[in-house]
Amino acid sequence: MIPEKLKTADDVYNTEKLYEALELSQSGIAEFITPAVYAGHINCMTWIRPPWSNQIRDGIHNFEVGKHRSSGMLRVSCPEPYFADEGFYVKPGSFVTFESLRLVVGELEQVSETISPIQSPWILDICLDYFSVNNPFLKEYEKRVGKESTNKLRQLFSTKLKWRELEEKRIGNGPGYPEYESDTINQKREKQMFEKCIDSLFTSIEESHNAAKVFKLSDYQSIIDELALFYRDGDSIKTVLIQFIESLILLPKESVKLAQLAGSMADLPEHETDMKKIDKMVESLEAFLKPHCAPKIITIARSSSDEYDYTPVDQVGGILHSVINMIQRLYGDIHVEYNS
Repeated sequence: MIPEKLKTADDVYNTEKLYEALELSQSGIAEFITPAVYAGHINCMTWIRPPWSNQIRDGIHNFEVGKHRSSGMLRVSCPEPYFADEGFYVKPGSFVTFESLRLVVGELEQVSETISPIQSPWILDICLDYFSVNNPFLKEYEKRVGKESTNKLRQLFSTKLKWRELEEKRIGNGPGYPEYESDTINQKREKQMFEKCIDSLFTSIEESHNAAKVFKLSDYQSIIDELALFYRDGDSIKTVLIQFIESLILLPKESVKLAQLAGSMADLPEHETDMKKIDKMVESLEAFLKPHCAPKIITIARSSSDEYDYTPVDQVGGILHSVINMIQRLYGDIHVEYNS
């Protein structure tokens, strides 16, 4: 992804501005790749994804990363929804200057059949949430209100939404299928209308809290009816909506705000893997890396912090230990630097 705080493509060459943009970005240092491509340091990237992550279609994607002629911003010519839905996609030929990138995407077994052993300088970047991942927003919400209310939240922001179905279709098929353009327009419109309606619901609940009003279901009936239209089975979802609203009314303001945030992040990958399976995943990764020459740089992202624990907090230490041991078996004695 492109750092959202990067004001212009030219800032890639300004170390202070680039570091500041990465620091302020929600994903932080994880967004270093597109600036590194534009600076000419990287021209080929392989993303080995876990089975539960499907943000970009499997296969080989060849595209450009460059300075957009009209805006001066850093943009890409890859039309995959991952980039397009964030407004980062521009048509080929729209750049003042650019660098080319070959992106290979797939699960470990698939990628091992696609790429040849690397014998030139390369970087190995390992994110520990590849092995096991939380949705930290849903996790925090569940901690505060319990599993039952969290499951209702999942239902309301799940694939039962019509626009989520369109999103999955677009990601699964990729650009080029006959209805792609119309599906993109319809998904965007449906999503915006849904978000506006959800905002109205949470605003109404907040106003009720502020005014200390007695809860009346009739006050929310029009919003319930309107929201039900966004679901594949609107009639059955009304019961869930009513129960969800009744539970929100009883929560403190902070938990209501968290519910809205957790709902908007409900599509993030979520798969807590047991340690035996994690050990097997580490073994498989080691076998994959053996034929390649040693990388020049190895970075490991714990994906766990005081604010957001994407890697389960009770597993992150064990996974890190296993990964470092794997690296030492492959490449011998290495110098390890820890950075908070």
